[in-house]
Amino acid sequence: MLSNLKKKPTLNLLNFIGIKYRKGRFTKQENETLYKALQEYKKRHNLNDDQLRDLMFYRNEKDHASFWKEIAAPLRVRSLKAVAQHIQRHHHEFNYRGLWSQEEDEQLKRLVQIYGRDWTTIGNQLRRMPAICRERFDIFLLHRDEYNRGLWSKEEEEQLIKIVVDISKQNNENVTLDWGIPWALVAEAMEYKRSELSCRSKWVKELRLRYELDEDRGTRWTSYDSYMLCKRLKELNETDEYLIEWGNLADEEWGPW
Repeated sequence: MLSNLKKKPTLNLLNFIGIKYRKGRFTKQENETLYKALQEYKKRHNLNDDQLRDLMFYRNEKDHASFWKEIAAPLRVRSLKAVAQHIQRHHHEFNYRGLWSQEEDEQLKRLVQIYGRDWTTIGNQLRRMPAICRERFDIFLLHRDEYNRGLWSKEEEEQLIKIVVDISKQNNENVTLDWGIPWALVAEAMEYKRSELSCRSKWVKELRLRYELDEDRGTRWTSYDSYMLCKRLKELNETDEYLIEWGNLADEEWGPW
């Protein structure tokens, strides 16, 4: 047992010892907590803004690791990696560049032909974040001509449900029907008939609920369901939807789902 705990933590191990990291978008409160942690760190170590950015972007390797441990500590429910990626994206000098133009899309495709998937080099030339360049190419450009547009057919919907459910079962705790779904793999399994964003949107907004209703109750959403949902949310008195444990709203009086 103790020897196993010395190994690099896995998701199963973290769940076993009671640690469960939150996923998804950072809330307003979390962003405020991180901003306060950054300002206190800067004041405590007598740093200016440039020196703080050096710590964020690996330009000060000596203090880089300990820096992130201190910044991430107040959140507790977010992994160190998630906190680092979130802050780096928010403070990156090439962030907030706006919508992509057709000329930028063409330049991105040309640079990929030259540099392959060296997103750092490509990002520097386009003055865009490397991760944004990768997402733009993989999600919007790579299979653009293959995507279907318009209404989904019944066959497409059934195919998407099967793919998502199969993936969630294969990955155990690493992927559920709510989070962790690798949409790039889903789009590939769909033979790129639909984009990653299109698959995700269709699942989140429509098919997930339909699948769970068909599996567990075989009935449609009713006015009583709407009433009970509003009642539960009012009882929680939670202002941020990302802090709501949606899976815990149902009970013997309402549900199960």
